[in-house]
Amino acid sequence: MQFLNIISEQLLGEGIIITPLTKATAVSGGCINDCFKIENQHQSFFVKINSNKAYPNMFAAEVKGLDLLRESQTIHIPKVIKHFDINQNSFLVLEWVEKDAVTKEYWSDFGNQLAGLHQISSDDFGLQHDNYIGSLRQLNSFRKDWHVFFLENRLIPQLELGIQNGWTSGSIFKHAEQMAKVVEDEFPKEPPALLHGDLWSGNYLIGPKGNVYLIDPAVYFGHREMEIAFTKMFGGFSSEFYEAYHEKFPLSADFHKRISIHQLYPNLVHANLFGGHYIAECVEILRKY
Repeated sequence: MQFLNIISEQLLGEGIIITPLTKATAVSGGCINDCFKIENQHQSFFVKINSNKAYPNMFAAEVKGLDLLRESQTIHIPKVIKHFDINQNSFLVLEWVEKDAVTKEYWSDFGNQLAGLHQISSDDFGLQHDNYIGSLRQLNSFRKDWHVFFLENRLIPQLELGIQNGWTSGSIFKHAEQMAKVVEDEFPKEPPALLHGDLWSGNYLIGPKGNVYLIDPAVYFGHREMEIAFTKMFGGFSSEFYEAYHEKFPLSADFHKRISIHQLYPNLVHANLFGGHYIAECVEILRKY
């Protein structure tokens, strides 16, 4: 495969490998990127490849997010080896995380570590740079108030895209504004929390010795209830996870009443990516409020 030679040249030039890469095995990695385990006789890496024309600066933003999560020293994050562009392609090379069996402590460790991550804060909601959630741009300009960030940075961009995609109209904005008012009045006032941003069962790994590893982030400082609600969308998280999280960083007692509001943003993202029942789910949540 030609890309093996390209990556070998890059890593040899940095002194990261001492012999060229000779083997590439396709692995799962979502629908946006081509993903491989690449190897030489002594080392293994994970590489993602996509079009820098279709997704400009996607990997650069992902690297910033991975670095920010790693710097929190709360949870394992794969080490970034290198990212670069060659012609029309972007490459991201990460350490290869060998998957292991789940341990008895895995879920409680996960909940505890995520609570630690969420205790990393910022003055404002947002991030110093925009990034991606899936293949869609995620706007992170800073806002002082969560309800303003939720409306202007999360709901409105996705609803504007929904209008472009033809599944909604401009009349939906009044529902979004009403929902923002509900968020302002009813959400607990908490400082911004460092979020993974796209935390579902496909974005964590059981790594060596049963350690939790997070991958494919859409990082920003947001309301932490958003993250916990996201984990409940597709299953894959045990009761021990939530119990350990709540023990270290308790959620408000009425959190469950707000789950559908928190899940609106990821549902909007899925509506714009996949259509189908996600559209009906979004419309139902917006009309409810």
